[in-house]
Order: sequence, then structure tokens, then C-alpha cells
Amino acid sequence: MAGSPVVVLDVGASKILCLVGEVQNNSQVKILGLGQSPCTGLRRSAVIDMPQVAESIRAALAAWFRERAAETLPDIVKRWVPSLGGDGPTRILIRNQKQRWGSCSADGTLRFNWRVIMLPPELIDYIVVHELAHLRHQNHSREYWDHVTAAMPDAIQRRKALREAGQNLPTL
Repeated sequence: MAGSPVVVLDVGASKILCLVGEVQNNSQVKILGLGQSPCTGLRRSAVIDMPQVAESIRAALAAWFRERAAETLPDIVKRWVPSLGGDGPTRILIRNQKQRWGSCSADGTLRFNWRVIMLPPELIDYIVVHELAHLRHQNHSREYWDHVTAAMPDAIQRRKALREAGQNLPTL
């Protein structure tokens, strides 16, 4: 990959992404790799027509974040389950939700938006605690918020910080 341009995207919270590619024939870009800094463990190899470059890069970035979310969120959920009590979720799914950070269904399935992984760790923790509390309370009642704040005393401050952070995330 010598001589290939390298794009390094710092996406916050110590997550750095490298995209390596080269232009071929002025009409295509060959994506040579996509991985974490320092550009080790590069994956994907594709040739992309120039008009499709922006969409292809967007899709590759979204896929990369989705993979990170699928790798990371189950461990965070597992870490918080003891603080909230109960058995934990029946399933954890990563989705492309347009309006929500996460959701909890009556069957115990937690769904998280893949974009969660772009947030600072303390806000990811808040989203996980918020959804785990719904396993016991399928509403936002006073009992629900008492349960959340018992596990995470600064949950209200984190909720406010999440509103602000969500407005500053890149739209992939």
C-alpha cells in the first residue's frame, strides 16, 4: 500500500479509523483497507466508481461503526446488568434507528442504534442503563427513573449531555 493516500478519521472516544485507497484511471477508487489506527488489521478491498465514492465511503464507515457497536455493546450491557438487577436482556440487536438511541421490547430484546458507538463512553453507559431499566419498567414512570438513578446517580446529567452530543454527531 505504499504510495496510497491514507485518510485517518478520529471519531472520538479513542476510536480512530483508517481508510486507505488509490485512484485508478481517474474513474475509480480502489479501497485497499479499512481498519483501526495505526492502520492495522485493514479489511475490505473494493474498486469503486468515482461517482459512487462518497456513498461507498459512507456505507463503509457505517458498517465499521456497526461492527464496533456489535462487538462493544454486549459487554457494556453485561457489565451493567448486576447494577439494575434481573436476568438481563434475552437478545441484543444493533439497528439503524432514525429517531432512537435504543429501545427495549416486552420480550426482553434490547435494540441499540449503531450510532451509539460514536458517543463518549459515559453516554453509552447511560443509554445502556436507560434501556436495561426498561426490562423492569416498560414506561418512564417515577419508579422507572428511581431505578435508573439508583444504578447511575448522575443519570439526569448524562441525559442532558446526550441531547447535546447527539446534535454534534456526524450524519452518516
